[in-house]
Amino acid sequence: MKRVLVLGDDNAHRSQMAEGYLRFYAENKALYFSAGLQAAPNLHPMAIRVMEEDGIDISAQHPKIITTFADEFFDFVISLSELIVELPSTIQAAHFMSLPLFNPSQGTGVSPDVQLLAFHQCREAIKKQMLIFIGKELIEPALLT
Repeated sequence: MKRVLVLGDDNAHRSQMAEGYLRFYAENKALYFSAGLQAAPNLHPMAIRVMEEDGIDISAQHPKIITTFADEFFDFVISLSELIVELPSTIQAAHFMSLPLFNPSQGTGVSPDVQLLAFHQCREAIKKQMLIFIGKELIEPALLT
């Protein structure tokens, strides 16, 4: 079975949301994982909230650091971070994709309403990218064989 790793900065929101969408829309097509350059103590509560609004529960997922997957092989590694633009040397992969998306938790002094809007916009961008990935890389190749 194919293996997909999604990378983020601290594995607290973007990469966790992407992992949630991959599991939800293509659970039987591959095994899905996520990690970050560092691991936050917990998932960001707004990530959990906006995913629940879309019918996906990611509350049981937890942040992991990239070294958790050192020397493991993945068919695809997808970076959603502007800090990870090439495959990290500790990870082996057949394909690397860089899809940097804005970090919805950045910005000090931002009102909760503005931050929630940022999380909604980020969620929709992630959903779109993951559905494109599923169709292009996980479903179409299977139809060709």
